Amino acid sequence: MTVSALIVLTLRIILPLTIFKNRITAILSMALGMLDVVVVDALQAGFGEPAVGFGENYQMFDKWLDMYYLSIEAVVCLGWPNRLAKVAGISLFLLRLAGVSALEIRGEEF
Repeated sequence: MTVSALIVLTLRIILPLTIFKNRITAILSMALGMLDVVVVDALQAGFGEPAVGFGENYQMFDKWLDMYYLSIEAVVCLGWPNRLAKVAGISLFLLRLAGVSALEIRGEEF
């Protein structure tokens, strides 16, 4: 794994922790999750590294890193006073968790 990929993976682990303090960083975490490949490619070009991206296991890492920041958002959602919003948020998180788990158990994409 290249230095560029390690930088982006580190950001994807640290940035979601700031959601507890500042809710708006949830959007930044989502954007980083969507653009991580683009950022790695840009950093690799800037650092002069070979353009190899994240490597072979990117899909597995990406799914679980998404679940990581979504888990933090679900914990924040538990504190919401609006019951309907809370139930909807937690239900959608659990649905996503079930889907990702099914993919991992099956061992391949549907």
